[in-house]
Amino acid sequence: YSFKIIEKILKEIENIAIKEDYEFVDANIDQNIVDKNFIDVKIDIIESDKFYVKQINILGNNVTIEDVVRNQFLIDEGDPLNNVLFNKSISQIKSLNIFKKVSTEIIDTDNSVEKEINISVEEKPTGEVSLGAGFGTSGASTMFGIKENNFLGKGIKLDTNLALSEETVKGQFFLVNPNFNNTDRDLIFNLQSSETDRLTDFGYKTNKNAVSVGTNFEYLDDLFLSPRLELNNEKIE
Repeated sequence: YSFKIIEKILKEIENIAIKEDYEFVDANIDQNIVDKNFIDVKIDIIESDKFYVKQINILGNNVTIEDVVRNQFLIDEGDPLNNVLFNKSISQIKSLNIFKKVSTEIIDTDNSVEKEINISVEEKPTGEVSLGAGFGTSGASTMFGIKENNFLGKGIKLDTNLALSEETVKGQFFLVNPNFNNTDRDLIFNLQSSETDRLTDFGYKTNKNAVSVGTNFEYLDDLFLSPRLELNNEKIE
């Protein structure tokens, strides 16, 4: 048994629903354990009630920009209320890992064929600060770092750190902007710099600087590509 295979089946149902314009389709899964180590999986594909989305309201996002949530939706205002796409949209919002809780409510409107969707989110702390110190063969060292999974409320992942020792200084600035410009592609930027000073003991000093820009996207089903361009510069004195 593999839950990933079940997800692939549901994804295929979703693709068929989109391609064939099956606007009002729902899929229910029933799983029962039988004979101790076997599972019966039953998937019911049914035609759901024919409703349209009048409005989508995002509630509780005090820090996160509303577009971060809306970009995960596979249905929009005016579209048919497809339960398969709706449930997948909610799963994608939860997978952002920036909300402690995500709840939904579908309410009636003045029009009998239109529904209003309320998405309530409860934000959670998404950053961390690290500080360390140690002593080894190269002497004393200290480290300071900051990580943030929702930088500026835009769902941007940020990782920056600085390490100092008696001979070396190292720093890194790493940033991932998911779904850059609504392209379903991640924009990845990395900047690194280090300096090692051993002129007194060994007669040399080095400076290294590197910058890279890349992206990450799903080219085919379960096949991801991550092209990257990196420039390096090293100076030895």
